[in-house]
Amino acid sequence: MTVPTLRTLITGLVLASSISFAAEPAAAVTKLDGLVAFLDFQEATGLPRVSRGPEALALQEMKGPIERVDGGVFGPYSARIKRGQWFMIERRAIGPLNQDGKDAQVSVVAWV
Repeated sequence: MTVPTLRTLITGLVLASSISFAAEPAAAVTKLDGLVAFLDFQEATGLPRVSRGPEALALQEMKGPIERVDGGVFGPYSARIKRGQWFMIERRAIGPLNQDGKDAQVSVVAWV
């Protein structure tokens, strides 16, 4: 996949302590110990992006529909976020993403 200019493609977001890939990377990611959320952005434009993993967490599109486009890392699609757009999850719905305390740690991996 070539990297497009002047646009952002988010093809995968992984929240975990470590990552290694197999022949089917999405399946390998969902089996990681300590996985909090895995978003592969395969959902259609206009739908919440729902994580796979121990608990389903739904990202909402903000400032208009975020387009689903061809060319994903963990499936056939990715999300194109235009300037001024973002994904949001309401605080009351963050569940296991609410990591706090002096020893709290989380890793975020994104393919952009």
